[in-house]
Amino acid sequence: MRVFVGIPINQDSKISSLLGEISQVGEVKLVELDNIHLTLLFIGEKPDHLAKELIKACRTVAFKSFEVSLKGIGVFPNLSRPRVIWIGVEKGKGELILIRNKLIANLAKIGIKPDDESDFSPHITLARVRGGVNIGKLTEIIERYSDYTFLTFNVNSFFVFKSTLTKNGPIYEELSEVKVSES
Repeated sequence: MRVFVGIPINQDSKISSLLGEISQVGEVKLVELDNIHLTLLFIGEKPDHLAKELIKACRTVAFKSFEVSLKGIGVFPNLSRPRVIWIGVEKGKGELILIRNKLIANLAKIGIKPDDESDFSPHITLARVRGGVNIGKLTEIIERYSDYTFLTFNVNSFFVFKSTLTKNGPIYEELSEVKVSES
């Protein structure tokens, strides 16, 4: 099974409107509004028999409720070769990084190494660039929203998701919810 840990983002009219604008810049694959989330850790393909241990390791991560604000947009790796269009995280970065580090440590204790242990830059993926893109139009959108706050919300839980890839896009299934703890 293909697994990741993340925080779902409620459907938001501001983000929906932005997706509409991004769809006009060229060959992009938009993330379905229902699938928009903040990935804490991509664990990758793991054998099904490890599911219970993996979920248990994730559920032992202790954290307190905190606020996240989604602000500004950008691209990875850069504007001359955009591959991913994203919304950034302004408030709550430190807490998100701490949860991610705890997840990696807990998984290591049971011998599970995530596929992605690279530097973590919390963000919401909006679209993947598939081909030609109008850099001028994309730059204009990025400049217009560079200081724009899309959404502010409290994080009281995160989820372990199973991701099934299909020709129409990924299907996400919640395997377990991890709620705030007071410890």
